[in-house]
Amino acid sequence: MAVRPTDKRLTARPGDGFTLVELLVVIAIIGILVALLLPAVQSAREAARRAQCTNNMKQIGIALHMAHDSHGGMPQAAGYYPGEDPTGGSALPPPEIVNATTGPAKLGSIQYHLLPYMEESALHDSMHGWTMNFFNSGNSGPPAPVVYRCPSETSTADGVVGPMDDGRSWGGGNYVANVQALNHWWNNPSQSRIGSGVGTIDEPLFRSTHSQPRPLTHPQFRHITDGTSKTIAFAERYALCGVEMSYDSGRTHWLGTRAVQFDNVFAWNDQYKRRGVPQLEGKDDFLNTMDVPQIAPSPQNCNDLLTQTPHQAMTILLLDGSVTSIAGDIDFLEWRHFVLPTDGMDLPPGG
Repeated sequence: MAVRPTDKRLTARPGDGFTLVELLVVIAIIGILVALLLPAVQSAREAARRAQCTNNMKQIGIALHMAHDSHGGMPQAAGYYPGEDPTGGSALPPPEIVNATTGPAKLGSIQYHLLPYMEESALHDSMHGWTMNFFNSGNSGPPAPVVYRCPSETSTADGVVGPMDDGRSWGGGNYVANVQALNHWWNNPSQSRIGSGVGTIDEPLFRSTHSQPRPLTHPQFRHITDGTSKTIAFAERYALCGVEMSYDSGRTHWLGTRAVQFDNVFAWNDQYKRRGVPQLEGKDDFLNTMDVPQIAPSPQNCNDLLTQTPHQAMTILLLDGSVTSIAGDIDFLEWRHFVLPTDGMDLPPGG
């Protein structure tokens, strides 16, 4: 008697299974679905990254207010904190600070001075003397804490700028302090930069011998007569702007204490009219470092004197602790009102 086969493979009909054409159709459909879903996934990821950038700003704002409450004033954009300037405003800190070997540092950037209020006390105490001198003494700058780095910004792979032409690297950050509102320790009368200018150079409260905000050691909210809800504390900037790996290239050194475009501040008066808005465009030399933000420029072609954002709108922290966004088409005068703390000008309607 014949045995019936029980293996289905032996009884399969020629029409069973997928043909090559059917398989290709399925693959094509899957490819189309992936192509349709990928932009949505990328958009969701970027939204998450931007939310993290905004949250970083909020944490900086909380730390700024905690520091103000603890010491009766905020750190300067760079300066001595919480103590007073022991030199009375001379050009360089005294030897006991420059040569200190134990932490914490006495003279540093505002980003450094806010570390204890963001659960970064160990990093804060690991540096000593003067943060810029600590770096210049053969140390590479430590990477900025994640709270100072926006994940959307891609000018550096890991938040480190360098190695530079001298072999060292800088820790790059993405948030810069408004020097017009927070002031700065540097007050060297031998480098007078008085110009015709507008804005704070004509405002006695914030004026110094070189047309900059005068070095109030601990700026207070009461000094912001335009209102803390109308004045920028921090804005965004690329960690590296350009491709030149040298000491003075456009980088944002989070520990920097100089009032220049390659440290941790923006809106500093630059009499030299280097890259920026030239006076030929009708704007005073004081204003060539505080023109409107750049919106999503490439890191290779951005202007290192200005602020820039990788997003489609500039995220800013106001001195009242709130975080908001400014569109790329903001008017220059409106931006100036946000930057200057005592110009007496109100924001235009809708600002």
